[in-house]
Amino acid sequence: MKAKQDAPAYVPFESSAEQVNHDILVCTASIRNPNTAIRVWEEILTDADRKALGNNLPDTWKTLGTAGMYMQVRGVPKIRAILDLAYQLDFLTEHRYRWLLRETGQELIPDRRRRLPSWDRKTGKFYFGKKLLCRFRLRLRPTLIQQILDSFQDAGWITPIINPIADKRTYHGVHQVLRHLNRRSKKVRFHSQKGAKSLSWSISSKSQ
Repeated sequence: MKAKQDAPAYVPFESSAEQVNHDILVCTASIRNPNTAIRVWEEILTDADRKALGNNLPDTWKTLGTAGMYMQVRGVPKIRAILDLAYQLDFLTEHRYRWLLRETGQELIPDRRRRLPSWDRKTGKFYFGKKLLCRFRLRLRPTLIQQILDSFQDAGWITPIINPIADKRTYHGVHQVLRHLNRRSKKVRFHSQKGAKSLSWSISSKSQ
């Protein structure tokens, strides 16, 4: 008769703050090495991002580090850069990512004091704050750009959001749509994440 095995001991963290600190340290270590920096440079940053960083990965990484590169082009604090990169590189699940954002005060709910984009789906006008950036021709059957802007507007401009056109276009097709959108909007830049499964936006560093 086999002896009954004891269940593995579970030693909980003393507080959620302790768990958060542990997770952040793990995420920081995960994105710190040079190979991860190469992935960020090639898979996450856009051509415009790389150009803004001088098109020189070795020097940029030596000066800024992996998180610093992302902070520079996305305009986010260090903790948000670490969590965003860990999530986009699959070091964090979406559930854990959102929990850490909430626990660190980086919730996806936008700060209402901050200027945000705004999309008027009745007129096709796209604003940043009160400034009109561009106007899109509306179709009875919403275009892919309309669907993207509709989704961000419905979500209150939280970022990232689930890509509403992921099942309608390939990875490269999504990027073509985003390039066209970015050419028109200029100040507000749109990016794909997680293999184009989600979308985010940022303020162009050239316009700040």
